[in-house]
Amino acid sequence: MKTAILYGGVSYQHYFFTRKEGKYRQRFTDMIYILDLHQTELRQYDYVIVPTRLNQDMLCEHSEQFRHYLDQGGHIISFGEIEKQWLSPVNWKFYPTNFYWWVNQGADLPLYPVDAEHPLFQKISVNDAKWHYHGVFRLEAGTGAEPVLVNELGEAIICVDRQSHKGNMYITTLDPDYHFGQGFIPKVETFLDGYLAWIEEDIMQGSRLNK
Repeated sequence: MKTAILYGGVSYQHYFFTRKEGKYRQRFTDMIYILDLHQTELRQYDYVIVPTRLNQDMLCEHSEQFRHYLDQGGHIISFGEIEKQWLSPVNWKFYPTNFYWWVNQGADLPLYPVDAEHPLFQKISVNDAKWHYHGVFRLEAGTGAEPVLVNELGEAIICVDRQSHKGNMYITTLDPDYHFGQGFIPKVETFLDGYLAWIEEDIMQGSRLNK
């Protein structure tokens, strides 16, 4: 696969690419600086990752570019907040973040698989996804988005949309790239490895079915 990840030059992204002997820098074919995105032909990539905490206004400037890429069969993986409509159709809902639920003995972060047999959960456990989240995606009827992991209200933390465009959107409100770059919450590495492995298998399976 030929893959790309966007970056904005902030410190956590620098460490995301350099920690563990550049493990994730080696995983992706190209890094695309956000200011160079307008002159980048995305069609060459099987998927493009939009990491956590990129400037939302700058992403909105490229919303048509993303839509065109998806309509041509490209796939987008997005981490973290989608507070503005740079990726459509996505309906973001903010929640105050509970960073410290885990300090109380016996406490839990209520997250649930929609289907315990979903292929993602052959790669990770639900516990691997439990650190905190900053919001949810509200999936309106008819949008084509499939919830994969939800909170106690049934609101999506992880979902995939295979219907709105020719290509797929894999979106999660979780921010494993940020915390790997920051160097804490070790389980995010397990999550990220399993999550990307599932997505790559899902893309390959879809490609075989569409031949």
